[in-house]
Amino acid sequence: MSKPMKKLTIYLTVLATILSIFVITVFAANTTSVTLANKTSNSFTVNVTFPVSGATGNKLELFDQATKKTYNFDGITQANVLNGAYTAKNLTPDTTYIIRLTYLSDNKSVYKDYSLKTAQAIVQAPYKQVTPQQAYAMMQKYKNYTILDVRPKTEYDKSRIAGAISMPYADVANRAPAELKDKYALIFVYCAAGCSASSLAANDLDNMGYMNVFDIKGGITAWPYGTASGSTNTTAIPNTNTTAIANTTASTNTTQPSSSKGYTTITPQQAYTIMQKNKNYTLIDVRPKANYDLKRIDGAISMPYADLASRAPVELPNKNALIFVICQKGVTSPKASADLVAMGYTNVYEIGGGMDNWPYATVSNTTTANTTAIANTTSNTTTANTTAIANTTSNTTTTNTTASTNTTQPSSSKGYTTITPQQAYTIMQQNKNYTLIDVRPKANYDLKRIDGAISMPYADLASRAPVELPNKNALILVICQMGVTSPKAAADLVAMGYTNIYEISGGMNNWPYATVSN
Repeated sequence: MSKPMKKLTIYLTVLATILSIFVITVFAANTTSVTLANKTSNSFTVNVTFPVSGATGNKLELFDQATKKTYNFDGITQANVLNGAYTAKNLTPDTTYIIRLTYLSDNKSVYKDYSLKTAQAIVQAPYKQVTPQQAYAMMQKYKNYTILDVRPKTEYDKSRIAGAISMPYADVANRAPAELKDKYALIFVYCAAGCSASSLAANDLDNMGYMNVFDIKGGITAWPYGTASGSTNTTAIPNTNTTAIANTTASTNTTQPSSSKGYTTITPQQAYTIMQKNKNYTLIDVRPKANYDLKRIDGAISMPYADLASRAPVELPNKNALIFVICQKGVTSPKASADLVAMGYTNVYEIGGGMDNWPYATVSNTTTANTTAIANTTSNTTTANTTAIANTTSNTTTTNTTASTNTTQPSSSKGYTTITPQQAYTIMQQNKNYTLIDVRPKANYDLKRIDGAISMPYADLASRAPVELPNKNALILVICQMGVTSPKAAADLVAMGYTNIYEISGGMNNWPYATVSN
């Protein structure tokens, strides 16, 4: 063989080797699996494969499907898990468990669930059902998701969740593979009123291999947040960087409402965000004056609907001003908003769900510190909220700005009170003196936490709480990852003699507000 041919042969051999290594690496990077190695009546061993062994974000979790009680695999921590075999012991016979692998993909945290039951093989866990509130919290947390409306197109055009794609159930089998390429994408499915169509569609998607499918319970009927109508899709709810909602300079806001009605329906959470970022807005409360006096958003103007036509032109001369409208249940505010649009106002936002759905601080005629529109009782500046929740600039502890001495005892018969993240957020805004205990492992706490929270892993609670929390009547909030460990921690604190304990349901997985990390 000639020298040139030998060189070419060597070159091609090296190139083929490099390409084979690259192909193996690419395929390995897309591999995630759990296979059963051994099983007894109360234990099992599984072989686990992550896309990248030991990578940042790798987690391996195990919990009881019914009770959500968590268990540990031997030989792992909850950070940077390596590929390999892991054993879980002391399990309950004939019980279904969920094995969850969490990892990073394109800088997004994704997970894949598997279920295992005694005398059964491992299978992929089925799709999951979530409440509208849980779905909304996830939509706020993650940017990249898809909402499928599986009702007939005519119903979709009348009213839909903002950002939803019309894909009638009859078309799912044909359209999904072509239009939803990413099998690991976060997908929400809903129908009219929790009908079977969404469950069937979710199950079909699950069978097609889509890994993160969520069926919204109650459908569009139970959805308490913003909706859209017409034949053109609107921006999805949590994407606040391309719509009028995200405009932080209200005085120069020339973006017109995206709604075909001339005004925009937004959620209380979206309204709250805008109010925190803008000085110049007007909040009109169109309920009867008696309702307004009893409970209202601080800074709101009482303008009962019956008086709107006569008062608005006189008291609101700037037709381009940023105006929010709220009522009690979200029934009157759409009519009031439509009337304002008819009068020529161009920047009107109707707060969906009304005061019944407002989760933040309110005032009444007995409140003396009514100075700003939202919960800020110190000055009329913009984002001056230095509470443990909304402060994302530093890793300081509890520096709340609104004073209170909450002496309310837990109403729960368990000795502690379970509250939603929204209720916890309101309490934190209204009180200076509280302690927020994060009972997750320290690695989870370092990765993401509520600003001001104290890391006190559940295993350390019994020894540390009596020493670090000497005041048994102090206001204490407890949070974990999924709302599984926090009830146990709250019960333990009650058993230790603490009298004012609040457990935050759903844990960090459901926390929709600002967080910090190391």
